[in-house]
Amino acid sequence: MSVSADSELFGASGRRKRVVVVGAGITGLSAAFKLSELLSGKNAEIKVFEANASAGGTIKTRSIEGCLLEDGPDSFITAKSGAIDLCERLGLIDELFNTNPQSRRTLVVSGGRLHPLPEGFMLMAPSRVWPVVSSPLFSLTGKLRMTMELLVPPLSDDRDESLAEFVTRRLGAEVLEKVAQPMICGIYGADPRQLSLKATMPRFQEMERKYGSVIRGLLCMPAPAGDSGARYSMFATLKDGLGSLIRSIEARLPPGSIVLSRAVKDVFRDLESGSFRVVLDNDDSVRADAVIVATPAENASKLVFSIDRRLSGWLSSIRFASSAVLNLIYRQHDISNRMDGFGFVVPDSENLCFNACTFTSVKFPHRASPGLVSVRLFLGGMLHKHILDCDDQFLISRAVSELGKLIRATGEPLYRELVRHPRRMPQYDVGHLGLLERVERRVAALPGLEIAGSSYHGVGIPDCVASGEKAAAGVYGYLCDMAPSSGGSRLEYASL
Repeated sequence: MSVSADSELFGASGRRKRVVVVGAGITGLSAAFKLSELLSGKNAEIKVFEANASAGGTIKTRSIEGCLLEDGPDSFITAKSGAIDLCERLGLIDELFNTNPQSRRTLVVSGGRLHPLPEGFMLMAPSRVWPVVSSPLFSLTGKLRMTMELLVPPLSDDRDESLAEFVTRRLGAEVLEKVAQPMICGIYGADPRQLSLKATMPRFQEMERKYGSVIRGLLCMPAPAGDSGARYSMFATLKDGLGSLIRSIEARLPPGSIVLSRAVKDVFRDLESGSFRVVLDNDDSVRADAVIVATPAENASKLVFSIDRRLSGWLSSIRFASSAVLNLIYRQHDISNRMDGFGFVVPDSENLCFNACTFTSVKFPHRASPGLVSVRLFLGGMLHKHILDCDDQFLISRAVSELGKLIRATGEPLYRELVRHPRRMPQYDVGHLGLLERVERRVAALPGLEIAGSSYHGVGIPDCVASGEKAAAGVYGYLCDMAPSSGGSRLEYASL
């Protein structure tokens, strides 16, 4: 659409307000849906431009051999309300499924074998003593060092440590190597030596400050029995996969709101009028009263360069890692391992080509046909970025071979497919929160422009939903403020 075609979009009652959302991942779609609710009945329109041929970003569900497979995330945490609230507004609340209440635990590869993470071990520290004492996962030296955490004094200042510094200082190098590094790598794809504790695991820093000890803090807030590693009881998915969340948002937006296979390559601002000119990859441009950039920060950096070079530079400093997901389907009788858990994590020291594995058909039994087992492997991240230089066939062959030894597979998988996610995992390096403070102050000085997404305050689906909805609320407030007064409250202006 060219600027000259703008007049065709304006209603008879006056010039229609237009908001452009760049990116149709879960963040951009959440922003657009929230705006559609806020702007309902008003003289305004929303346009979402997406470079790819489908919406949803990394969220994609497929049905293969009667199994539901996810190319990206397979669930979301329920302790954060964003995704649950969105599902309720979309009428999907009855479609939610919690994880299987059986075998809610994590396994860890050690010495080429799968070992259960001790019950009550929460991400990187124990909340129960005996399971750790009796576990073969840790050496006697490692167990003794862990118990010494109760005597380690807290930091006297409030500096931002790396996760590796914090875990080693409080719990010892063995806990970092065997638990914290693989668990955190599975979430953030990060190098724990660079990952900001404040930005990712502030709860543990708060425990140290409040109780003088992480273990003492966890003992005051014990985890449910049989729920080790991630709090699996706090995770949910949708019956037909997370792809149904994307489809539901698409169906609820006004027809024509989402424009696929059309990238935005630049955003300019007219200083006199305050409006934006959004330039598309075919060199057409669209006028907008407000813009939400819901793309990864490195892409957002390029889009805002013409508006604010300093903001662009700060956004470009956020690093990204690449990852890949390998979905596999086996015949159940070809797997000798009991698969007594929801999956396992792999310490870097084990030298496997993948970082973690989810036993999808154990975690969500309804997702696999009878007699079949579905498994997901995760590859890449900052510690294993070079493995993704290999071609798909090599990666699949090596991963299947290494996995087969761990789960004692006697047959080849019926189905295998590798899906790559290049540069989609933002790295919350030490100092990340300070960077965000500068970014947010700068954005606040640019009314009508909002940025949102996993690059900033959280990588999970609820975080992305909350980020998109916060941006939508900011844009709505801006549109209300710029509307000409007609004597009523600013939320009642007819021009909106």
